[in-house]
Amino acid sequence: LTYTEIELPGYGKSIINIYSPDGRLIQSSQHDENKIHLDEDQLAPGLYFLNVSYNNISETVRIIKIR
Repeated sequence: LTYTEIELPGYGKSIINIYSPDGRLIQSSQHDENKIHLDEDQLAPGLYFLNVSYNNISETVRIIKIR
């Protein structure tokens, strides 16, 4: 099992979106906890953009899946 752990500064509803480099939405999920384990086993190797929206804040980071 391969996963990325995301820890938010508090509790509340968050939305996690994963996009391909060309902007296609690959995966979307909603969470109510502050520690999120994002399953990477469903992703093919490559570059993705991970967007986290929480408490009216949105942040995007690049992730690279190697295997």
